[in-house]
Amino acid sequence: MNRKLITLVSLVLSIMMVVTCVFAEEWDCPKCDTQNSGNFCTNCGEKKPETATKPDGSHISNVRFELQESGDT
Repeated sequence: MNRKLITLVSLVLSIMMVVTCVFAEEWDCPKCDTQNSGNFCTNCGEKKPETATKPDGSHISNVRFELQESGDT
């Protein structure tokens, strides 16, 4: 019984850690333009701006591919 409980707790903690890493939001510091994921800039110590919590789509690029006659993209 103890092994099953320990395995279950370990599994749940592992899943929680993975989910936390997946949902960690990166933001660019307005002062020094360093990319961060915490509440403060790792370079200059500036506090994370409030607007960084809402995705604005600025990291999405408009990359387009065209198929050439030779089959290259």
